[in-house]
Amino acid sequence: MGKSIKTSGAEATGKNAEDLFIVGIGASAGGLLAIESFFKNSPVDAGVA
Repeated sequence: MGKSIKTSGAEATGKNAEDLFIVGIGASAGGLLAIESFFKNSPVDAGVA
């Protein structure tokens, strides 16, 4: 078996941990359309996890 190498998000992206942002978004069933719209209009490389 091969060894698996674990890297943190910062190591995987080549950025410092201080440069990463964690964003949490929540909604009830009635808010799912708003979340879908949010992600459709968000840049892919927003720099958040």
